[in-house]
Amino acid sequence: MSIYVGVDNYSFHRYFGEVYPGQDMPNCLMRLEDFTALMERMQVQCCSLETCFLHADEELIRRVAQRFPDGVMFAWGHPNGFMETSEAESRAQITRFLRLSREIGSEVLRVTGSSIKHFSEPHAPQVELTIKRLRGLLPLAQEYEVRLALENHGDFYINEILHILYKVDSPLIGVALDTGNSLRLKEDPEENVRKLADRVFVVHAKDLRFLPGAEPDDPLSLACVPAGQGITDFPAVFHTLTSVGFSGMVLVELSRLHPDVEKAGEAEVIRQSLDYLKSLKDEVGK
Repeated sequence: MSIYVGVDNYSFHRYFGEVYPGQDMPNCLMRLEDFTALMERMQVQCCSLETCFLHADEELIRRVAQRFPDGVMFAWGHPNGFMETSEAESRAQITRFLRLSREIGSEVLRVTGSSIKHFSEPHAPQVELTIKRLRGLLPLAQEYEVRLALENHGDFYINEILHILYKVDSPLIGVALDTGNSLRLKEDPEENVRKLADRVFVVHAKDLRFLPGAEPDDPLSLACVPAGQGITDFPAVFHTLTSVGFSGMVLVELSRLHPDVEKAGEAEVIRQSLDYLKSLKDEVGK
């Protein structure tokens, strides 16, 4: 078993130009090179790059990939996955990043079916669309020898994702398990790991705390804090990952920062999260 602790660059979404309502604009924007330099200063060995932020030329992307010893993976589908892209558009975009994944030696590409924006809409049509699109992508995944990891993106319950995996029926299709999105749908991340077992291809490590005055049934009532300081039971998650033989990236990913840590900022929350997750990795590896 090999666990590689790293960062998804969505953690810096404000600095890449996506600012949520109520968030402050940062005093500067970030380029791919800036993110890479910051990760090197923080001694981060692997990362995930959101394709929606990748406006750089492919040669630059290849050079950046060489600077992460434990690898780079791509994450397609923000913000709303298959729900708001045509089949031709999603296929073209995913094909490009399957090709780039193969070129840089990455074995997994994250994709999303839908998003929390569409959670209150009927799930069955979204599930069926996701099944159809994934089936259509299977020949490409086979051609490029890259697995597709469907994220629980605040869109589907884990049993719906298991249904998708069953219907697509390929070892090339698995899951990018987001611990925070599990909690937002009142699911236990550790239990989700057990249910998915060897179909967990990558983990988004997101710790959350309830927002003051928020409605407890609102999926958006939770915001990010450093790993180990919220309601996610990461020791249980790591021990279960070990028990199912997980091998892959565990990536810190931040969405909205909790007011308790907004002043600290994304980089500091990430630094604390990395320290905590690496210590857990060392503990379960004993």
